[in-house]
Amino acid sequence: MLNRGLADLDGRNEPDPRVNWDDSGVPVFGIVQDKISPYQSDISLPLKCSTGTLGVLGIYAHEPDAFNESEVKLLQELADDLAFGIVTLRTRTERDRIAHEQLHHVEILRQSLEYSGTGVWAGQAH
Repeated sequence: MLNRGLADLDGRNEPDPRVNWDDSGVPVFGIVQDKISPYQSDISLPLKCSTGTLGVLGIYAHEPDAFNESEVKLLQELADDLAFGIVTLRTRTERDRIAHEQLHHVEILRQSLEYSGTGVWAGQAH
């Protein structure tokens, strides 16, 4: 489904790509768009994951009607691949953090057992 405007990021609805085919002459804050920007078309593609929306990939074009439906589909696949990559990197970073933390706890436990054994043996020597 193609809609005008920005991608929906409120988390309540599944965001869809939003396409503006021709922004020329569209008022933005009371100023005509073509006076403030050379871009006449834009698309906002949500970067979605299983927990919600990570962000938006925005692409701008100088010509009106720059994105046809097959291009929108291809660009959404690109955005989905990008979101997958972001989630993969975040997951890997979290996994590495947990592994490092676990090694730290194992070292603390090893040292604690080492010191507690010394204390018990010293106590039995009396």
